Amino acid sequence: MTHTRKGARNGFTLIELLVVISIIAVLIALAVTPPSSRAREAARRAQCVNNLKQIGLATLNFESTYGFLPPDAMKLAIPDPNPDAQAGIPVNAASYLTQLLPYLEQNNVYNQINISLSLFNTANIPPVHRPLARCTRAITRSI
Repeated sequence: MTHTRKGARNGFTLIELLVVISIIAVLIALAVTPPSSRAREAARRAQCVNNLKQIGLATLNFESTYGFLPPDAMKLAIPDPNPDAQAGIPVNAASYLTQLLPYLEQNNVYNQINISLSLFNTANIPPVHRPLARCTRAITRSI
């Protein structure tokens, strides 16, 4: 006849089972994280390459429309408040990217810019400060 202790049981307690399940979940998460982060990085890199391609195509479309590449700064319709300033772009100049906005399917942003005012005027703050897509440093590794 076998003797068993009173209160002895076979199997695991709920706490032991939960600990084992949580350890397995952590191990699975560690195994899955690197591939998923690599996939996200590859997607960001592809998006950045596409953005740079769109800027290049917009530049070529600008050139075919006007016969020259967009200048680095376009003087706006107002006089320069400091005409003797020699350093940098004057306050009332738009960059070449501003001139490419219509060719980047950003007509709504371009039309909101009042070119008779400085880009730093409060009326131009909403369109000037609107974020557009930006590239991460991953793009430099792929070029």
